[in-house]
Amino acid sequence: MRSLLYLALGLLFAPLPCGVAYAQDDAPPASDAPGEPTPAEGEGDAARDVALDQAEARAHFSLARVHYERGRFEEAAREFDAAYAISPQPELLFNVFLAHRDGGRLADAADALDRLLALPELPPSLSRAFLESRRTALEASIAEHQAMEARLAAQEQALAEARQQQSEAPEETPSEGGGPWVGGWVIAGIGAALTVTGAITGAVALDLYGSVTARCTGNACPADTEGDRATGEALTITTDVLLPVGVLAVGAGVLLAFLLADEAESVAAACTTDGCAAAVRGTF
Repeated sequence: MRSLLYLALGLLFAPLPCGVAYAQDDAPPASDAPGEPTPAEGEGDAARDVALDQAEARAHFSLARVHYERGRFEEAAREFDAAYAISPQPELLFNVFLAHRDGGRLADAADALDRLLALPELPPSLSRAFLESRRTALEASIAEHQAMEARLAAQEQALAEARQQQSEAPEETPSEGGGPWVGGWVIAGIGAALTVTGAITGAVALDLYGSVTARCTGNACPADTEGDRATGEALTITTDVLLPVGVLAVGAGVLLAFLLADEAESVAAACTTDGCAAAVRGTF
């Protein structure tokens, strides 16, 4: 996935455009007005300005690479954007997208892709179809992320309400043979989290494989797909581990919750359309 990150490097370090240089015998006649620059002098100033701009763009690009390789994605995106402002090459804007995406700033990554797709012309290395497929996948990730945040917020609210109800409830005399063991529910919750994570990594792996397949012709694939392929394989392995472990943990947690009951334990629970939460009080 990082292979495209360095496409702009060759462009930034390409030979700079030179202004017209005149030999001594070919120099144009000096102007009659004293102090007025000759055309050669004006073009020389323009060439120097271009060289200074390119040097500044290279400095931002080099700093962005250091930030990116060290995992400072927000700083990398900022430096790539600064380089793009000086030298507006589409590859630099694609690097802005990569840095935001890898840093988890999905909305900013989508904005960078929108800016890239709004350009009238794109280089062969960044086909519009490829960018649009990335944009579609990113939109799906954003929607999934927002839905997960909403579910977590609802569960936290339900848990807060359950705790409030528990704090307001009168003390109860412990009874023989308490309820389910709370540790079992903790294990089951961890298993559920592992299962959800495995499902997410599996979905991302499928998306990456789909992207690679779309860019391959027969058995021949571009070199820049190797990163996506390797990431997809890693996510597939992660999914194969997380899903069965998560399911086993859920089953074991539920079983232990009822086999190892704690005495004098009371449970307050609250549920919403997005799930349930519970607050437990007991003697251990």
